[in-house]
Amino acid sequence: MQLLEKNKIGFVLPWYGQNIPGGAEAEALGLIDNLKSHFDVEVLTTCVKDFFSDWNENFWKEGTYFENGVKIMRLKVDKKDRFDFHNVNRLLMNGKRPDLDEEKIYMRGQVSSRGLNSFIKTNVLNYKYFFSMPYMFGTTVDLSLIAPEKTVLIPCLHNEAYARMEVYKTMFSSVFRVFFHMNSEKRLAESLYGNNDSFRIIGEALDLNVSGNKERFFLKYGVRDFFVYVGRKDEGKNVPLLVHWFSKYRDLSGKDVKLLLIGPGELNLPLPSGIVDLGFITRQDKFDAIFASLGLINLSLNESFSLVLMEAGLLKRPVIVHENSEVLMEHVHKGNMGLFASDFFEFFEVLNYIWENKEFSSRLGLNGYNYVLNNFSKERVLKNILSNL
Repeated sequence: MQLLEKNKIGFVLPWYGQNIPGGAEAEALGLIDNLKSHFDVEVLTTCVKDFFSDWNENFWKEGTYFENGVKIMRLKVDKKDRFDFHNVNRLLMNGKRPDLDEEKIYMRGQVSSRGLNSFIKTNVLNYKYFFSMPYMFGTTVDLSLIAPEKTVLIPCLHNEAYARMEVYKTMFSSVFRVFFHMNSEKRLAESLYGNNDSFRIIGEALDLNVSGNKERFFLKYGVRDFFVYVGRKDEGKNVPLLVHWFSKYRDLSGKDVKLLLIGPGELNLPLPSGIVDLGFITRQDKFDAIFASLGLINLSLNESFSLVLMEAGLLKRPVIVHENSEVLMEHVHKGNMGLFASDFFEFFEVLNYIWENKEFSSRLGLNGYNYVLNNFSKERVLKNILSNL
């Protein structure tokens, strides 16, 4: 394969930094580190801290920063009245598609920066490509309007009401390339926006140097015999359903098994006995927890890849997913790395089987380990990217 000449590319992101929670945020860090061996990579972003912070607040001072050999330009975010935005966002979160006027209200309240847009317009000729992710933020949409012929979109696309908005349909059809993680993600885009030659599958580059320590986790947290969920704790990830099913499983099975919840966000509901919310913990503690667990459960229906499923594979733990998640089911089928359920009764049987068949669980975990190693190395994904630019 002939490598591209070293050229400047810009990553246009709503926020950026080390230790920011979120799968797309972690992917951006890894992707930038992977690409900087072939490109002069710069990050072009706002001064907002992260997804969970106030999008009107400039947490960072505007200016130029350097982290891990990468230049970061942070420009002030536009301050907006977000009352109407939140009204439309509630419609979308409930699965309702807004009309065109409501779409405009939604986009006016999105994360955006006139300073960032002006910089891109002024300096567009200095960059070979602009990478941007995820699809729904104002910074991504603005870039696609300023420099569509140079925009490489990594959408992290979910089957959700947001994806059906006209503004995103236009964006997907206008940019230079759209890079997907999975076949199922690409099929979703084709069902929403039609077939497009710009659509390519690249996978996701992972840090394969992951390890866990059971005894360290047991000593620090004092919990044994547990399943684990890792991710945002909200309805979009189906966490209330997981809490309900697991509590019912404990009651009916009589087993003293626990569920640990790890990650940001609040459920705003009382947690039944046996379900423990550890909140946001360190990366290594997260790995220790997964490694010490009976298995990782993710009932989310809205996934474009699921980094945490790959981490469970690298730590040789089985996974349990919802049958109606096409992306997670693709991993489970291709990797033979776990089991699935579509209702509580299947969930009950799956957890019982994992609990009672340790040798079978170990085989699933080993399958997951081999699946991740063979498909999601940095070298493989870098090759996919370079061959599709």
